[in-house]
Amino acid sequence: MGMGGIGKTTLARTLYDDPSVISHFDTRAWATISQDYNKQNLRDVLLSLLGCVIGKPNDEILSKRDDELALCFHQALKGRRYLIVFDDMWDVKLWDDTRRFFPDDTMEVGSLSLLGNQVLLITPTQEARITK
Repeated sequence: MGMGGIGKTTLARTLYDDPSVISHFDTRAWATISQDYNKQNLRDVLLSLLGCVIGKPNDEILSKRDDELALCFHQALKGRRYLIVFDDMWDVKLWDDTRRFFPDDTMEVGSLSLLGNQVLLITPTQEARITK
């Protein structure tokens, strides 16, 4: 979190592309969010994430409804260690709309998550701060 231009995205991209991070996670996805995010943008976010996870969406994927895209995304992440980045997220609505798409299949031992899934939210506003 912090004002624009201080390097949040650059730092996150450097870590995202780091070889040790790449080897640690089974899959990684990056979505840049429109400042004017609304429910109509959800499809674009899902397609962006799916494109990172399964490759360029084909006609079959593109013809799916939003709830079907969300299921595809969920299934692609299930049982895998993932890193998801939402860049330039101005509003908490995106997280409210997408959090249910992420599998809750981590096994916790004390405070240690065995799968180690991570969702990183890069935001310029304090209002978009999210608590678990």
